[in-house]
Amino acid sequence: MSELPPHIKYYTQQTKDSDTESKLASQYSLSDLDDTLNTDKYSRPGTFFSDAGNWKNFGNAILNESFRSAGVGPHKNIMQNFLSRLDRHGNTYAPTNTMNYGYTFITRPRFNLTTGNLLQHPVTALLANGEQIDKNSVSFMIRMLMDTRLCSGQRVLGAELTNEDVAIYKAAQTSGLLDTSNPFFTPLCNGLRGISGWPDFNLETATMGEDFHSGDFTFVKGSDMLIRTTELSLEFADVQGSIILSCMFYWCLLMALQAKGVIHAYPDDVYEQRLNYTVSIYRFITDATRRNILWWSKATGCFPKSAPIGQLFNINQGEVTISSAKQFSIPFTANVIEYNNPSILFDFRQLIRNYVSDFDNINKWPIVPNNPITGTALANWNYIGLPDIIDGETSLELVWRTNKAKYSDNWPTGEYAGDTSSVDKSSAELYKERDKQINKFADDLTKNNKE
Repeated sequence: MSELPPHIKYYTQQTKDSDTESKLASQYSLSDLDDTLNTDKYSRPGTFFSDAGNWKNFGNAILNESFRSAGVGPHKNIMQNFLSRLDRHGNTYAPTNTMNYGYTFITRPRFNLTTGNLLQHPVTALLANGEQIDKNSVSFMIRMLMDTRLCSGQRVLGAELTNEDVAIYKAAQTSGLLDTSNPFFTPLCNGLRGISGWPDFNLETATMGEDFHSGDFTFVKGSDMLIRTTELSLEFADVQGSIILSCMFYWCLLMALQAKGVIHAYPDDVYEQRLNYTVSIYRFITDATRRNILWWSKATGCFPKSAPIGQLFNINQGEVTISSAKQFSIPFTANVIEYNNPSILFDFRQLIRNYVSDFDNINKWPIVPNNPITGTALANWNYIGLPDIIDGETSLELVWRTNKAKYSDNWPTGEYAGDTSSVDKSSAELYKERDKQINKFADDLTKNNKE
């Protein structure tokens, strides 16, 4: 078998990079290869090349020549050309910017919802427990979501925990409606369907007075750096029982009662001059895998301005069900907006670790595996774990850490499940019986068709 002539050898030279992949020397054109192939110096029955590597190089050469002839440059360095070379023909072939909407996380307020405070008003008294704590009631869930101190068993200014504090904390730890390791307002995060009103970064300018010829001069005098009041609009889809609307109603009512002095904040919030009714809203925009973080923001000092309770009592004779109970918008006031500030990432990571006890140590929690084909998180791991931010190979990554001991009720089985436990005997028998019935039905159907 003839060897490749020197011209072809030089054209199809292979250079090894760190990934040990073959690359084509792109400084030669496809016409050079064609001219050499047409000579009598090289021939081989059935194919031009002797191995797959040369076939790959030949294909790359075709792509390069096709792209060049279309005026978009070589195909292997499209982004490099766009960023460092001028396009004379307006044939930019760089991929368009595609981003996923990502994730939104809303933290929780820290009202003082001790029993003595709740009994100061008849409506808030409905959240107070009687002699027996119903840990799986919606009222107890709302109370714990609104008071992060009671839910986590924290002390106030070094004071000892009361018997009520201990009883409520133990009930919260075993409640089926709460995850005490989760710092976020879970019903709001899950029910959020849209958010708008994020402000653009604007500059303030000033214009000098006109001169004799009516000319003027404009210059930048500064920016508010987004430290100003902004109104965000959050749209929620509620679930049966008006869970989200109830949370909003009690949130607004508690703010009003605290402003009137009917109920009081915790002493440490007063001492530190904290607005205990405000929350933070984190936004992370990702790529298509919903893992790599591209942009991030944080709205600080947020609180709802109204709860659309009145819409429930409006009458429309043509309506059988109340549409406003299914989906509604809530105006939120935000005091500070930040974009791409690294401290946001630190705050987010620290927030997670503040709620997970040192005994659990979230750094040791395994990361939920990704789909090996699409790179996205596996669907059967939904509703399991807490978000975390790590330094990935190419960018910051938002990952989900989980703990089987804590989330055993939703733990998946089967491939990519992370455990090797087989399906129990009863389930196996059930599937076997189901397959038997399906096969019997198919056989009977086939038999009837023949008759």
